[in-house]
Amino acid sequence: MYRSRSRFVALAMAACALVGHAVAVAVVQPIAAVCRFLGYHFGEACALASAKHDARPMVALRVKAVAFAASMLKRESPVLSPTWRMCPSV
Repeated sequence: MYRSRSRFVALAMAACALVGHAVAVAVVQPIAAVCRFLGYHFGEACALASAKHDARPMVALRVKAVAFAASMLKRESPVLSPTWRMCPSV
């Protein structure tokens, strides 16, 4: 009787270990995949942020912004008369 019980306990523990391993693999693999994905993209983002950029594109953007502001200041606004309407067909 003692030997039978110990075999049953050993078999039950082996079955629990097998099921526990399957559950652990099913849970750990997706989590590890997400961690690898985030780590890769975080590393790429840090590499892009820390890279030295040329100052010329920023100067070009500033020149374009100043030119746009100057063109907006030079633009003449239409003179609205009291009979002016939104839709010219009316």
